[in-house]
Amino acid sequence: MALSFRTRGMSRSAKRRIIILIITFLVSIVFFYIVLNHHSIPATQEMKKPSLPTISVSTGGVKQLCLSGYRAKMSSGELGGYLLPLGSDRRISAEIRTYGAEVERASYQIRSADQDRIVSSQRISDLSAGGDSVTFDAELTNLISPGEQYILVIRLDTGGHKVWYYTRLQMTDNDRIGEMLQFMKNFHDKSLSEHSAEIGRYLETDKTEADDNRSLARVDIRSQIGDISLEGLSHKVVSDPVISVTQIRDDTIQAELSYMIRIENELYMARESYRVRYGAPRMYLLDFSRTLDVVPSEHTFSVKKNVLSVGIASTDMNTVTNEAGSAAAFVQAGGLYEYSRNKASITRIFSFGDDYASDPREANQDHEIRILNIDAAGSMDFAVYGYMNAGEHEGMNGVDLYHYDSATGISSEEGFIESRHSLSYIKDNFSELLYRTPGGLVYLMQNGRLLGIDLNTGETSLILKQMQPEQYSVSPDSRYIAWTDTSDPSDTIRIRDLSSGKTYMIKARDGEKLKVMCFMEDNLVYGTCSSASDQYMYRLTIVSVKNEKLTRLKEYQKKDIYIEKVTPDENAIRLYRIRRTGKGYKRTSSDTILNTLDTSKDTGASYTTESRLGRIRAIKLSPIYSDTPSEIRFADSRLYFNPSVISVDLYNK
Repeated sequence: MALSFRTRGMSRSAKRRIIILIITFLVSIVFFYIVLNHHSIPATQEMKKPSLPTISVSTGGVKQLCLSGYRAKMSSGELGGYLLPLGSDRRISAEIRTYGAEVERASYQIRSADQDRIVSSQRISDLSAGGDSVTFDAELTNLISPGEQYILVIRLDTGGHKVWYYTRLQMTDNDRIGEMLQFMKNFHDKSLSEHSAEIGRYLETDKTEADDNRSLARVDIRSQIGDISLEGLSHKVVSDPVISVTQIRDDTIQAELSYMIRIENELYMARESYRVRYGAPRMYLLDFSRTLDVVPSEHTFSVKKNVLSVGIASTDMNTVTNEAGSAAAFVQAGGLYEYSRNKASITRIFSFGDDYASDPREANQDHEIRILNIDAAGSMDFAVYGYMNAGEHEGMNGVDLYHYDSATGISSEEGFIESRHSLSYIKDNFSELLYRTPGGLVYLMQNGRLLGIDLNTGETSLILKQMQPEQYSVSPDSRYIAWTDTSDPSDTIRIRDLSSGKTYMIKARDGEKLKVMCFMEDNLVYGTCSSASDQYMYRLTIVSVKNEKLTRLKEYQKKDIYIEKVTPDENAIRLYRIRRTGKGYKRTSSDTILNTLDTSKDTGASYTTESRLGRIRAIKLSPIYSDTPSEIRFADSRLYFNPSVISVDLYNK
C-alpha cells in the first residue's frame, strides 16, 4: 500500500494576520516620522530694504558724515558720536540722499549739549532737488560760542513721516579744518594707489618689528609702506569713503574714515583713524591706524579638522558654541552666522542686508548682536540691539529679540523693546543682563532695575529697582543675579535663578555682614565684613549657585589680611589686599584665586592662524574624527515677522 504525505504549512489566515501586522508597522513608522519631524512653517518674508534718506554735511569745503534717520525724537545728547566742525562763517552745506523718497519739508534746531536750552530753530526754505539728492545751505545763528559744543538736529518731512538726524556741532577758530580733512583724504587715496611711496615721510616705520607680528587686519603709523598699501594684493575701494571728526583741539584734529574695500575678491569693512596737526609748511601726522573686518561670504570660510577659519578680523569675535561643540554661532561685520558641523554648512542667521558696498545704510554699524543661548541642534535665541538699519523697526533704537529654529531655517522675531537712547547707553544699561527663558520670559537690567517681559502677553513686571552697581552681580550667562538690599554690607544675599524663577538666600552669622562681589561662571564670590560700615572684607567665600544647596566650594581668609576689592580676571579673580598694622592699614601685594573647577570644554576660543593677509580669526570646535568636507554650503535663514509681535516702549517706564 502506497503512503502519501501532506505538507503542513502556515494557514492562510495566519499569513493574512502577519501581512496586516507588517503593513500596520510600516504605516506607523511613516506616520510617526511625519508627525515627529513636521514643523509648522509660517509664511516668511525678506527683510524690508532701508527706506530713509541719509544726510551728509560739508564744512570747509569737505563733505563729512553720513547721518542715519530716526523715526522718533531721541535723547540727542547721547546720539552725537561724531562732531561737525563749524568755521567762523558759521555756514554749512547739507546733501540729503533721498533713495527715491520725497522730501517735503526740512528744518533744523540747535540745542545746548545738555538739551536744556534751544539756541536756534529754523525752517529751511531753499531746498534744491536734483537727481537722487536734495541740497541746502544755511548760515547758523551768531549765538553759537566758539569752542562750545552743541547738538544739531535736522528734521525732514518725507512720505508723510517725520525723520530726525543728530550730530554734535562745534564752532572753531581754526580756519584750517578743511585743509586738515583734505590731507587725511589725500593720505588715504595715496596709501592705496601706485603713489603710496609719497606717504613714507609721514610714517614712523618700526623696521625691527618681527614678521610674525605683522597683520594686514591692523596697520598703523609704525607699519611698513608695503603693508599699508596692500602691496602684492589686488584691491579696490568700492564705496565712497565717509570722514567723521571725533575731536577738535586747538590746531589738532582727530577723525575717522570708513569705507568698503574688496581685496582678492573678498569684501572688507575698513576704518582708518587719524590725528593731524596743522603746521607750516606741511601737515604733521601724529597718529594713523587702519583696521579690516571681512564681510563673510561663501568664499571666506574653510574648515580643517576641528578649526573653522572665518577670515581677517581686527578684534576677537563674539562666539558661542553648543555644549557638544558641533555648532558655533558668531558675530562678524554686523551679522550673525552659524556653522553646523553635522550639516557641513554656514548659515547667515541675521543681517540688515548684503549690499554693503553700494548702500551705506546697510553697512551702518550702530548696532550689536548678542547670542543668548544655543542648543544641541543649533537653534538659538539672540538679540539685536542699537540702531535698526532696515526692516519693520527701521529708524528706531532698541532691543529686537529673535529665535532661530535650525530645523526650519527660520529666524522669528519675538519682541521689540524700544529705547530713545544711543547704542552706548543700551550697552551700558541693557546688555549687562539680558536673559530669555524657554517659556518666553525675557529679563533685562535698565538703569538699576531688573525688568521681566512676558513675550506671550507683553506684560512687563518690575522685579528689582534702584539697584546700585556695588550691591549686585550678574553671572556671565545672565542666568543668575545676586544682590543685597542695600549698597552697604547686609545681613542677607539673595540669588535669583532666572531660568526657574527660584530665589535662594545666604544669611550672615551673628556679628557679620555680607557683600556681593562677582561671579566665576556659575559660582558666586562674596565677602564677609565685621559691620555694615566696614568696607574691608576679612573673608571671601565661593559657592555654587546651581541648586538651592549653595554648596560651598572655597573660603579665603588670612591672618591680619583684609580684602579691599575683587575684580574678575579671565578664569580667575584678583584680590586687592591690605594688611592690618599697629598704625592702621597698609596696602600689600594682590593675590589670585583660579577657577580650577571650570568644566567648560576647549571649544569656541577665537585664535589666529597665518594667511597671506596676515592673521585670521578661527573658531575651535569639538574634535572631528572623520574627514571634513572640503567645501561647506552657505545659506541664508528665512525671516518671519509676526504682525502681532510684542513691542514695549521702556522710555518712560
